[in-house]
Amino acid sequence: MLRSSLFFQIAQFEFFGFFADLRFWFINESVSLF
Repeated sequence: MLRSSLFFQIAQFEFFGFFADLRFWFINESVSLF
């Protein structure tokens, strides 16, 4: 159970990190366009 919860936390961290990168890239693209 501990292993599965740890895996869930890591997956959640990767998920939020991916969206943070996506948002950062989108902001950079918007700034470069305008």
